[in-house]
Amino acid sequence: MRQKRSRLGEALEPSFSTYAHAVVANAQVLCGRLAEGGLSIVSGGTDCHLGVIDLRPWGLAGNVAEHALEQIGITVNKNTVPNDEAKPTVTSGIRLGSAACTSRGMGTEEFQEIGDMILALLGGVRSGTIDSRTEMSIREGVADLTKRFRLPY
Repeated sequence: MRQKRSRLGEALEPSFSTYAHAVVANAQVLCGRLAEGGLSIVSGGTDCHLGVIDLRPWGLAGNVAEHALEQIGITVNKNTVPNDEAKPTVTSGIRLGSAACTSRGMGTEEFQEIGDMILALLGGVRSGTIDSRTEMSIREGVADLTKRFRLPY
């Protein structure tokens, strides 16, 4: 009988290095796209699997952004940012990561697309012009990505 390798044992596989590099590259692309779109990335970028976005320049609260993105199928977490004066239940930022979508097989092109969806939604929330048609269009984009890139299990 073949013994099942532990989750930690995955890190010993040569493919894990490829995956880990892709996770970082995807996070960098996502943060880069959000910065190009005018959002402020804490520390100017990322060199790991996640990025923290300071929403104060856009006048958005982290909890509002978290909820709006959740409604279209994009999961982020509200997060404090340096010198944050907002309450911990509100926050002035969001945290997003790349591991889950990378595990689905998404690459840099898809992370550019995700960045565009985030910018479109938060831009509409910021300006107060988000309508059900735009929200539905973005939700359909998210659904298309999840259909094309299924969960690996």
